[in-house]
Amino acid sequence: MRMKPWIAIVLSLAAWDASAQHVFARCDHFQAQALANEIDRLKESLDLGADIECRQALFDGATALMQAAGAGSVDAVKLLLQRGAQVNARDKSGWTALRHARNTYDALAKAGHTSIKLELVIELLKAAKGTE
Repeated sequence: MRMKPWIAIVLSLAAWDASAQHVFARCDHFQAQALANEIDRLKESLDLGADIECRQALFDGATALMQAAGAGSVDAVKLLLQRGAQVNARDKSGWTALRHARNTYDALAKAGHTSIKLELVIELLKAAKGTE
């Protein structure tokens, strides 16, 4: 039986859409990978079409860069900046990635702790012309 042309088009579009929605490319997975500093998965997600600027309502509209910065995920911050993440994007509270990093750093300092990783993240963001 011969398939009608429009059916073939619909099926091919559905197949393309399914590959574009690979689980690693979904925003929730992508941001979790940035938060956990999972560099190989982050690269795979970006290669699969993850939106580097996707935002999660649960996290006040933060981007993956903001998540990684606040967690002190040095390698994730480097990768996201190299891949074009907007260093001065703001979440719903008006915070940038640099503000997220400084907030975590200040909270740790107030509790008597230091974090070399957060210091490195702050320097990376400042070098990328990040502002608060």
